[in-house]
Amino acid sequence: MNIKPLNDRVLIQKDKPKDKIGSILLPTDSAASPYMGTIIATNTKDLPINTRVIFSSFAGQAVPNDDTLLLLKESDIIGIIEEE
Repeated sequence: MNIKPLNDRVLIQKDKPKDKIGSILLPTDSAASPYMGTIIATNTKDLPINTRVIFSSFAGQAVPNDDTLLLLKESDIIGIIEEE
């Protein structure tokens, strides 16, 4: 499936939820959905592809048949993760 975001939307590949914190294993039902991901498609020039971002917890629209993809408005992105 090829998805092209329209207007001020971006397509995010969500990070996988953590299954452990330190040496403590988390049950799969308690693993919170991450609010971080990587932009894999965009229709804006402000946020290029492969930018790592943090987004609002209730933001976006899930992509049917793929739990890892999320369509977001650019305004739902609350931060950019800069790798050192």
